[in-house]
Amino acid sequence: MNPLLDIKDLSVSFAKEDGTLSHAVQGLSLKMGREKVGIVGESGSGKSLTARAILGVQSSQAKVTAGHIRFDGIDLAAATPAQLRALRGDRIGMIMQDPRHSLNPVHRIGDQIVESIRLGAAQSGQRLARRAAWTKARDILEAVDIRDPDRVLQLYPHEVSGGMGQRVMIAIAFVREPDLLIADEITSALDVTVQARVLDVLDEMVSRRDMGLIFISHDLPLVSRFCDRVLVMYAGRVVEEIAARDLAKATHPYTKGLLRCIPRIDGPQEPLPILQREASWLEPPP
Repeated sequence: MNPLLDIKDLSVSFAKEDGTLSHAVQGLSLKMGREKVGIVGESGSGKSLTARAILGVQSSQAKVTAGHIRFDGIDLAAATPAQLRALRGDRIGMIMQDPRHSLNPVHRIGDQIVESIRLGAAQSGQRLARRAAWTKARDILEAVDIRDPDRVLQLYPHEVSGGMGQRVMIAIAFVREPDLLIADEITSALDVTVQARVLDVLDEMVSRRDMGLIFISHDLPLVSRFCDRVLVMYAGRVVEEIAARDLAKATHPYTKGLLRCIPRIDGPQEPLPILQREASWLEPPP
């Protein structure tokens, strides 16, 4: 069976003032099916740039090269802008980190969900009445466990909590039922209780629709519980790929160093260790 997403030797670079290139992502390869793949690493390791390169929404200053980026047999690297627009939302969805920066502050939540629904219908050559789209928007809010969806549809983004805003973003991503979903740090700004509920909703929706999920995070314990396997990125490179359940048994010194830096309630009452980096980590794997 062909993979849902097949990436070979993806690199993202930016030109410096002296004309040389700064490599933000180097030689990343990934094959995945309808599974949950976590990408972890520190800020600046290239996680979000990888996601944006898959969608083709990277900065105009970014230079993206790859042996191939294939989604369900479609070469995304060779796709036209119109082809990419048709894929985004309908077949590949993305949830950004902070709903306050993703939702339009001057439009009601219901109008934004309806816009996504009707845009998807139009790209499929269908016309969907606003009333029917509004009913579908209400149904998707109920599906992500939002009580009183009729009231929430009438609210502006600043009138909902962070957890509810994140569930609205999940609703917008799921309402067009994509085959692949990219979730970029969607729980980092949430407290533990809300985080758990958002992940429950996400897991249920992904499982029910048999989707592929790329879950970007810096939270290793969360990824080990939530995902099927994990890619660990350091300075733009994948330094380790491991089954999520085996993350505690990681062998690369960078992954082991990250795990040692995690604070534990029952741990010793002393400063956390500082990650000691090595130049060899920047070398490509053999």
